[in-house]
Amino acid sequence: MKFIKMLTPVAVALMLAACATESHTHHHDHNHGHDHSHSAASGFSCQNGFTVNVNRIGTDRISLEYGLDDKRYNATLSSSVSGSGERYVSGDKKTEWHEKGGQAFLSFTDRYGNVTETSCQAQ
Repeated sequence: MKFIKMLTPVAVALMLAACATESHTHHHDHNHGHDHSHSAASGFSCQNGFTVNVNRIGTDRISLEYGLDDKRYNATLSSSVSGSGERYVSGDKKTEWHEKGGQAFLSFTDRYGNVTETSCQAQ
């Protein structure tokens, strides 16, 4: 019972922190010390050794090239609902890319039905 009493304040604090949001007005006509540019392409290194190249296609789609140097995969993903960050999913739901603040998560199913999931860091 003591253990539950000790965890309750921690759980409440975590829930409140998860609900907090920061509003940010996006203006392009000023300079206040940080970059607002939206690059057309970005690269990531993943924990499983993969590299990922992300190319933006308009505002709601991306093209991914991912894999190892000797075996590369390609997928075009569309924007999908995300609790936080940017999330994209392929039409067949076999590839997913979730990105926020230089961190990303890649999940895909290969042609044999094997699911690979890995976390990635912007290069």
